[in-house]
Amino acid sequence: MPNKSGDRIGGEISPPKLPKMEETKMAQAKKKSSKDSKAETSKAVDTSEMSEMIPVVIAGQSLTGIFREFKSGSKGYNVNGKIIIDGLKCQVSANIVVVGSKPAAK
Repeated sequence: MPNKSGDRIGGEISPPKLPKMEETKMAQAKKKSSKDSKAETSKAVDTSEMSEMIPVVIAGQSLTGIFREFKSGSKGYNVNGKIIIDGLKCQVSANIVVVGSKPAAK
């Protein structure tokens, strides 16, 4: 069976395969065009009724996301913890940011 990115080979994890140059350029062009359209459609989002905590499930294991306001002014949740994936103890650290929650520039 062919090796997929991240498969184990002899107890080691193989490095991920990098995308081809053309695919990378296409992705960058698409990202740039989405930034241009974002400026036209960006609206503030009401975050006044966000929960203090939310459940976050990764690989069937529950963690808790805690509400926070980030230094940028955006609002969302932060989650940290340890989970077991394929018998390996893994550390999770994630920010869940509400799109459009950053205050408008003055």
